[in-house]
Amino acid sequence: MTSGVTQTSSDAKKNDNDTGEHLHWNDSYNTGDEKTDAEHHRLFALINEFQDAIQDHLESDNLAILFSVIVDTFNVHFSKEEVKTKILSYPNFESYIKNHCNLLSAAGRVKLNLEEKVAGAPGTAFMFLKNWVKIHIASGHQGKSHV
Repeated sequence: MTSGVTQTSSDAKKNDNDTGEHLHWNDSYNTGDEKTDAEHHRLFALINEFQDAIQDHLESDNLAILFSVIVDTFNVHFSKEEVKTKILSYPNFESYIKNHCNLLSAAGRVKLNLEEKVAGAPGTAFMFLKNWVKIHIASGHQGKSHV
């Protein structure tokens, strides 16, 4: 049974590309470390660029490339953080590293969906990145001046 709502292909395309508002920096995300905060700002900018690319209907292959750039940037950022946290004897260091590995592994699956042009993959990729920010930056570092 259908809902009785008819959706044209252009409506479907518009909805697939409606990712909402850009991510906005909140001062509560500051870690107290200028370099870390600058990297976080860069990640916000890249994710917003990805969102713009989706809304501008950039081809899936190019979205996959941009997604890879973002994931590579996260990977470099994680590597720097992991060195800092190890030196500072961060509590639950192993769990912290495992979380980074899990995020990067999930990102690989999201990228594969973009490359294979799976329906809805661009919106899913953006939501993944948005949630990644919530996990890593918005909730993971508030008030933590050591990373």
